[in-house]
Amino acid sequence: AREKITLPSPLFIWEPVGCPKCGSSGYKGRIGLFEILEMTDRLASLIISQPTEEKLREESQKQEMITMAQAGMLKVIQGETSLAEVLRVTDIHL
Repeated sequence: AREKITLPSPLFIWEPVGCPKCGSSGYKGRIGLFEILEMTDRLASLIISQPTEEKLREESQKQEMITMAQAGMLKVIQGETSLAEVLRVTDIHL
């Protein structure tokens, strides 16, 4: 099971501020966004049946997989990246 996520209070959404060290971009280095779907017997059987994307999505939700977009939003809340950057690299459309 997934770990329970506790949101900070008050909740801040940080934005990057440039400096000479980051070339005025507000970012230094890279941070990964990952989504991992465990290969279970159930998933293997599903894959053999040539499932639709929707069926794979349903199975990933049953496994409580965290999507790249969700992982990105957690990093926004933790102050590790900006909302603009997560929107840029994921399929979230606001």
